[in-house]
Amino acid sequence: MSAAWRRYGKWAATVLLLLAGLIAWQQMRPKPVVVGTGGVQVSVPAGWQWNAAVTNAGGPIAIDNFNHAHSSGGVVPPGGAEIEITRGQPLEGTLGSIIREETAGTSEASTRELTAGGVDAVRVAHQDSFGPNLRYSVVTYYMVKNGMLYKFYLNHHAGDPKGPDFVQTFDRLVAGARIGQ
Repeated sequence: MSAAWRRYGKWAATVLLLLAGLIAWQQMRPKPVVVGTGGVQVSVPAGWQWNAAVTNAGGPIAIDNFNHAHSSGGVVPPGGAEIEITRGQPLEGTLGSIIREETAGTSEASTRELTAGGVDAVRVAHQDSFGPNLRYSVVTYYMVKNGMLYKFYLNHHAGDPKGPDFVQTFDRLVAGARIGQ
């Protein structure tokens, strides 16, 4: 066998090994979990879990990072966060009146208009107290498409050091959502 054929054989073997490795890597890497219902489709972030039982029972899309192990009374455990996404509902009243009603009695509210998931949205961040020892930081996106209202909620303990990471993950989830499909 000539030297040229040996070089060609080594080159071909190298290419085949690289292709086999690429195929194995593609098959082993985690596939995003895509959840869709009620006109909303989202990808579940890495390290978070979709609670199919809640959604399949007619509830919202419920996603959390603590394996659905709420503390007593349905409280998000310390260090945990949950995302809930309501199905599209006909918009009744004005968006401003709905936001005012839902945030009445909360503190430190900030509101921002933007586009998320290709839809005009209002993003509201506030804190909600449930007694002297339980306070949640809440971020909500309100979106209207084709006369239907969609709401995305993030809840976690106020002051949680992971709070900024939760918010960043939530903002990315909303930005990638497909709404009104």
